[in-house]
Amino acid sequence: MTTKIKVCWEPEEYIDLDYTLNLGGYGDEIFKQYMHEPYKNSISNDVYALPNPMPKFVDEVMNNFKYDIVGVAFNRTPPGCILPLHGDHYTNFLKAYNINDINKIHRYILFLEDAKLGHMMQIEKKVYADWKAGDLVDWWGDSLHAAYNMGIEHRYTLQITCSNK
Repeated sequence: MTTKIKVCWEPEEYIDLDYTLNLGGYGDEIFKQYMHEPYKNSISNDVYALPNPMPKFVDEVMNNFKYDIVGVAFNRTPPGCILPLHGDHYTNFLKAYNINDINKIHRYILFLEDAKLGHMMQIEKKVYADWKAGDLVDWWGDSLHAAYNMGIEHRYTLQITCSNK
């Protein structure tokens, strides 16, 4: 793990959010190779993002990131769902903040709960499966990464996207 943030949240603060199903509209060419059986019905992730109001603890979490721009989104990966290896394009983030270089974007994933059986995260060739609530992993730009939930419970994370002007 990259680092750790002190847990300042309760499960009901993120579990009860009004998540929206995201069926893999990530715009990445690499996803096309997964659009066949058995993958095509497994690629999904539920998202709760700005401009929705954020739980109060998010401000405290964001104080740990010393960047000019910090954006957040909650991700809930249901059991049996995956986000296969892909690189993010940050299309909306780049446009909203007039950023021209994707490599100036630093992405963090904050694990909101201890890892449960079947919950995994991959960045490039490194797989994480034994995190504790408050642990962070991170990457720059379009590094390949993936999320897997081969367990029987939802997997909850807070995605934090940062950049300096």
